[in-house]
Amino acid sequence: ESKEILINAMNSKQTFIAESGEEMLFNEYVLPNEKTTAADKYTFVDLDKGGVEELAVLTTADYGEYIVFRYEEVSEKVYGYLIGIRAFQEVKTDRSFRGSSRADSHSYLEMEFADNKMQIKTM
Repeated sequence: ESKEILINAMNSKQTFIAESGEEMLFNEYVLPNEKTTAADKYTFVDLDKGGVEELAVLTTADYGEYIVFRYEEVSEKVYGYLIGIRAFQEVKTDRSFRGSSRADSHSYLEMEFADNKMQIKTM
């Protein structure tokens, strides 16, 4: 059921709450570069080992950004978190991923969610 809800959020059939706190449809979401976005590729992965998979969506804007959709069962709401393409690479089934803040800096990271906020921690 949660996967269907997340797919509906990606397809603009279900609203989500952006990091700004605004509730919207995905086709209304504007990236920081002021371009609207659409889904290019997506995958389900349990990023926080919480037993429910999140939906990571690669957008088509410029060279890409990711939106991670997460369904909160308690509130029955979908939350969306923006993460840059270079900061979310090589995602593995153990939930770890590689991130880069500049050309010569790479870290292995993991994602956590608390109080409807995304936190990225260095491993």
